[in-house]
Amino acid sequence: MVGQITANSFGYNMVRNLVGAAVCVGEGRFEPGWMKKILEQRVRISDSYVFPAKGLTLIKVNFPPEDQYLANYNDYHQQQLGQENEGDF
Repeated sequence: MVGQITANSFGYNMVRNLVGAAVCVGEGRFEPGWMKKILEQRVRISDSYVFPAKGLTLIKVNFPPEDQYLANYNDYHQQQLGQENEGDF
C-alpha cells in the first residue's frame, strides 16, 4: 500500500494512526465511511491499529519560501486557538 499524507503539521503518532485506520478498513473491520466519519468528528479512537513505524518512510518535506514563514505560522497558530476554543483536542 502506498499513501500520501500532506499537512501543515503532524501530531504525535498521527501518521501511524491514519495508516492503522486505513488498514482496518482494508481488512474489512470497518466500512470505508467509518474513517471519514472519525476524521470529521476529530476523535481519537482505540478501535484501530497504531501502525508500527517499520515500513513507513518519510520521503519529502516541503517548506514554504522564507518570506511566507511568519504568515504560515500565524495561520497555524490561529487554527490552534480556534480548536482550543471549540474544545477539540
